[in-house]
Amino acid sequence: MQIRVVVKFDEKTGSYDAVCPELPGCICYADSEEAVCKKIKEAVEIYLSPDKRYPIPKKSHVISIDI
Repeated sequence: MQIRVVVKFDEKTGSYDAVCPELPGCICYADSEEAVCKKIKEAVEIYLSPDKRYPIPKKSHVISIDI
């Protein structure tokens, strides 16, 4: 799967920010482009990981889909 990430340098703060337009709230900041890319990858993985706290109702089942 590929996720679109927008990375830009903020001259006011002197840092980089990264945002995933399709994942609301998935935003990271770092001092270098390399660091912000690493952080946003981790953020996307967490964002897309299943929420184990969500109770699975009886008489239902879980499936996986590839995107």
